[in-house]
Amino acid sequence: MSVKHHLLLVDDDSAFATALCEQFELHDELSVEVVNTAKNACAAVETGRYDLIILDIELPDHDGRDFCRSLRAGGMNIPIIILSELSSEADMILGLDAGANDYMVKPFKFGVLLARIRVQLRHLNQTARGAISLGHYLLRPNLKLLETPNGDKLRLTEKETEILLYLSRMPSSA
Repeated sequence: MSVKHHLLLVDDDSAFATALCEQFELHDELSVEVVNTAKNACAAVETGRYDLIILDIELPDHDGRDFCRSLRAGGMNIPIIILSELSSEADMILGLDAGANDYMVKPFKFGVLLARIRVQLRHLNQTARGAISLGHYLLRPNLKLLETPNGDKLRLTEKETEILLYLSRMPSSA
């Protein structure tokens, strides 16, 4: 049984979101939650656990790039893929500079989006196996170790490691 990855789709076009979700339902390794505003996305990110965010730029209450920038400023390090009808080079650069990991222009081929999602999830999983800085501590998930500032190494259980990985993906509180 494979790991199920949780995606957050932020798009105000309900017909598009529904069609995209129908495509995702064909792939057992992915589950998708849809929200239609940056405000709802902010609440979902605070309360839920997502492995990747798919983000539109043109949201009714906020520019998606500004939302992406605010997530990054808050310490959110999960992958973000922007899907937008804005197709100019400048739009793409601004989206990537705002902190997005990837940028795709609508319309797009679903297979290409799926492949790009899988690339981002692989990268996330590889990062999770390396060392992750948690304040003054260093988490080494693959070894199930937490290194303290003075060099002590604390052996962690699988559950403790999962909890710390989960917390490392959450935005830091201000």
